[in-house]
Amino acid sequence: PLHPSADPAVGSDEVVARLAARGLPPVLVVIGIGAGYLLDALERAGAPTRVLAIEPAPATVRMMLARRDWTTWITSGRLTLLVGPDYAGAAEAWRIFPGGVEQAPSIASPWLNAWPALAEQGRAVAAHILAGVQANAEARRQFAGRYLTQTIENLAVIGREADVTALRDALAGVPAVVVGAGPSLDRRLDLVRELAGRAIVIAADTATRPLRAAGVRADLVVAVDPSETNARHLVGLELETRAWLVAEPSVAPPAFADFAGRTFTFAVADHEPWPWLHEAGVTRGQLKAWGSVLTTAFDLALWAGCGPIVFVGADLAYSRGLQYCRNTTYEPLWADCADDQARAARFRDYLATRPHGEVPDLAGAPVLTAPHFLQFRDWIVARAGEWAAAAPGRRVLNASGEGILYGGAIALATPDDARQVLAGATTSVAAVRQRLADAYHASVTARAVTLARLDDALAHTVEARLPAWLAFGGDTRSEGEIRAAVATATTQVDAARRAGAALAATRAVWDAQTSADAARQAIHPRYDVFEAQADAQCRHALADWRSRQTSSTAGAALPMRVLDVGCGLGRTMRPWRRAGVEVDGVDSSARMLTLAAAEPEPPAARWFQSSGDDCGAAPDAAYDLVTMFHALQRVTDRESRQRLFADMARVLAPRGVVHLQVPCLLGRTPETVPPPHVPWCAGDAAALSAAGVGEVRVTPPDVPAVLSDVSAHFHDVRLQFVEFPQPPAAAADPSERRAHLLISASRGPALADVVYATVPARA
Repeated sequence: PLHPSADPAVGSDEVVARLAARGLPPVLVVIGIGAGYLLDALERAGAPTRVLAIEPAPATVRMMLARRDWTTWITSGRLTLLVGPDYAGAAEAWRIFPGGVEQAPSIASPWLNAWPALAEQGRAVAAHILAGVQANAEARRQFAGRYLTQTIENLAVIGREADVTALRDALAGVPAVVVGAGPSLDRRLDLVRELAGRAIVIAADTATRPLRAAGVRADLVVAVDPSETNARHLVGLELETRAWLVAEPSVAPPAFADFAGRTFTFAVADHEPWPWLHEAGVTRGQLKAWGSVLTTAFDLALWAGCGPIVFVGADLAYSRGLQYCRNTTYEPLWADCADDQARAARFRDYLATRPHGEVPDLAGAPVLTAPHFLQFRDWIVARAGEWAAAAPGRRVLNASGEGILYGGAIALATPDDARQVLAGATTSVAAVRQRLADAYHASVTARAVTLARLDDALAHTVEARLPAWLAFGGDTRSEGEIRAAVATATTQVDAARRAGAALAATRAVWDAQTSADAARQAIHPRYDVFEAQADAQCRHALADWRSRQTSSTAGAALPMRVLDVGCGLGRTMRPWRRAGVEVDGVDSSARMLTLAAAEPEPPAARWFQSSGDDCGAAPDAAYDLVTMFHALQRVTDRESRQRLFADMARVLAPRGVVHLQVPCLLGRTPETVPPPHVPWCAGDAAALSAAGVGEVRVTPPDVPAVLSDVSAHFHDVRLQFVEFPQPPAAAADPSERRAHLLISASRGPALADVVYATVPARA
């Protein structure tokens, strides 16, 4: 019998009455729900209590479901049902606990006394869930204020960058290698390097530098930890990574700097400030964190539709007594340690002050780990089991070789096993990376709308929301700190919105062109003369490219592939096409791309529409030469130019060269640039451009800023002034000395190989 009382309804009413005498709890844990009479009693009492039902015996659940309709209970979230022996959903059961609720009374049905093993199993599941609830509450107490203020400070990032929703199933069927920074990674770097050619590499932020040091490119880097220390993993990467960042916006703001134009943001929960953002019409897809960047990286792989999935460096333990692999940002702490034994000895002193213990590792030998690592492991095992059971053929492998990640659907794999599983992968990694670029650019088409909504919310609804933010932050953030974050966000969102408006205003001019002839007239009144310059301009860019090549590449007749940014109707593309060079075009105006493609001899192999501050979905590291003639001056906002330079660096091959052109007034200063034009460093250029003003003009005092801006993304920068003969009427006025500033630079510091090359002596 499932109920000791002759009338189970009466017995259940008595239980609810005893609970009510102490105050009905918001959540009740029931081990052995039986036929569900206790839920009936809660209904009769009008109790809003949520029930977490842990049922070790599946047969009783079938009886319960057959007895009455439980749809309302389940769809409203009042009933969460976990059924043995797998207890699917247990890893996410903590989410039913409202904020501030860390405990819940537990009731074990008397009928379970007849099966002690089942009763113990149910109690263990309940204890594990409640431990997770308490850990989550502690994390919230510790990080809530930082989570709140840093998310607010990063509102411009949310508005300008892509939504992780764009990655939903974007990599369907693509193998993934999920890389953590556990000590085992040192022994598996060769394997990751090999698998990277067959799979997408999803790296925890802590693993980014170790992979880079080993010459391995991560495709997606995941960040979720809001601490300033953790942000150091992503700061200062400069030109050395082309990864996409997938980050929670509460990550410390400096982490986003090197990933401008290459970021997908996500939420981990609906707590503050997300309810406010949702009211403003700003949403982001949710990835599961469960306290660890490794769990989020795994969830991202599932979210994107990857499979099979191979873990590497996922120890979740202190393998060989070590905390991390080599070459993380913590490496300076161990710089004086002669070997791993010395590192382990130093780490023991630190570990002595932290909770830890021993559990069996992959081989059954004892290994040191921490309680939170065990929770992460159990979550991954449960999530992997749910995913694998949902469709045939799904596989999750752990090729770390060390640590504690095992159990359920996770198969332990040797390097050879991993190679064999991925040997049949047929998807081109280059094509997969193109999918990422396409997903990003499809998402940011809503950038202007999102920034406008954020701007409006910051201006009109902050005061009403402030009490909720103070309650959420608790004693970890003051009102002054929250207001300071709002002030920062207001400035940055306004600047981003204005910059976007400036780019949109420029784009609107070209989108309004009704024909190719009208477009030619808008580009230049003497377009025929303007077009005749193209051959010479391209020859000059080619000469610069050749001068930067080593002896092994200097003999090449022409660059193999060119990208022309701001291509318009293709004026500076045709010389390349006539010479047999593959050339692609980028423009922010869809209308101009359509007109160019309709020319009698379309000059481009492929066309990419940009947002005005990027190269659109042009592929990574694909071009030997990137040019931008007579278009850079239309990007009036300095920050937008910086993002454009960063994206040009992305598409250049390792020895690639960028060649830019911008008008220059040699006899003027920034203060005397004639309206409607603006100087290079105009403080409010975006606002002026949005109002319909002119273009950028460089003056001699701007040159250091030009050099600084370009050097932030390229090497071996060359600035060359080309002066125009002055008409007699203007010769007496030195302020009218007109010129073009030609800017060229290299993707990498390779020019020294040419300038200081050693010529071998003759035998």
